[in-house]
Amino acid sequence: MFVQSKEFLIELYDRLPWSVLSFTEPVIRNLKILLFFFSELRVHVLLLHVSSEENNGPWDVIYIGHKQQVQILMDLLGRDDYRIGKSSTLFFWQIIPYLNGPESRADLVIININRLLYRYIKPEHDFRIPDSVKSVLELSGSFDKVRRGFSDNIIRKINKYSSSDHNYKILHDEPSLKHFYHEMYVPYIKRRFTERAVIDSYYKTRRLLRTGFLLAVQTKRGLLSGAICRIRNDTFVFELVGIEKGDITLLKEGALDLLYYYSILEAIDKKCSRIDFGISRPFLNDGLVRYKRKWGTKIFRNQKQCREIAIRMGHSRNAAHTFFSDNYPILLDNNDLSGLVLTKNEDPLDSSQIRHFKKAYYDLGLKRLFVCPSGEVSEEAETYCNVYPQDTVRLISMTSGEWNKDNSPIGP
Repeated sequence: MFVQSKEFLIELYDRLPWSVLSFTEPVIRNLKILLFFFSELRVHVLLLHVSSEENNGPWDVIYIGHKQQVQILMDLLGRDDYRIGKSSTLFFWQIIPYLNGPESRADLVIININRLLYRYIKPEHDFRIPDSVKSVLELSGSFDKVRRGFSDNIIRKINKYSSSDHNYKILHDEPSLKHFYHEMYVPYIKRRFTERAVIDSYYKTRRLLRTGFLLAVQTKRGLLSGAICRIRNDTFVFELVGIEKGDITLLKEGALDLLYYYSILEAIDKKCSRIDFGISRPFLNDGLVRYKRKWGTKIFRNQKQCREIAIRMGHSRNAAHTFFSDNYPILLDNNDLSGLVLTKNEDPLDSSQIRHFKKAYYDLGLKRLFVCPSGEVSEEAETYCNVYPQDTVRLISMTSGEWNKDNSPIGP
């Protein structure tokens, strides 16, 4: 009953004119941050032992934040091979003295706290990661113009599917919603995230449909995939996505490609200026981030984020490389986003590798791409970065204490 009442009230709020919503949404977001602040006056301090075959044994991570957030955060960072050691608690005014004391010595320190609290304590020498990023496609006129930003692979797929028996339809009825929720959305989320799946309620899904619509992709054999979409001001927003029966093999038949393709056509038809394809994990090599980039999207910070994730290197430089060896983080760089690529190869870094990193990981939404080599850097690579236009690629060294100082790579 509570969930139904809550979604009913949110639906009434969603139906307010956009001129009102554009004013109230930032206010509500800041109120949430303030409420979270009072819930985190006292935080947990946990010692995590993280497995590492590269270092011939585990290394230690100190985690500062809500204990309930540990698993979510470690999943986000792509590390599930850890165990929790000793734990304690601190009041927020004790965090800085703790960080400056001998007890905080570890390979890495991870701070996961409220944004307001983070601004109060202002920890030094760390770099910050958003909890998620949004991928947005700007729609500048006709489809042919938008298509110019697609990768060659996406264009080939569009040419293949446009001549097949696929099409789409816009639905608003309750039976279609029930099918989408029970046969597409829930199975797909469970299949994709397994035990970590966070599934929105049916009442929320119905509320989203009432203020939006269901875009369903179908073939002669039946439905293939679908998405609950809404138009907020002039933005076409992906809210929830599902694949029939949660069958991942349907991706090879274009279940997701067609969903994006038809959504772009529908957004252009409805005179939208952009498409918000939703949030993804904040890593350059995350599968969804890379897939969306093939459609010409830009990444943006998720403005609904209420938390700050900060990571400080300890006495082991290798621990940072190991921690991010398979996940290249997207960093908060003052008011912008930048990317960080840590190389594994001990051989000298050359300009061809840097060009590869830029092609594979640079996003139009990034201010810069930082490349941190594990070995030496060739002279030609340094020259390449120095003359590269707009300083989009920059070489740095991963030295403890280098971050968040004046003239440092990553600003506060």
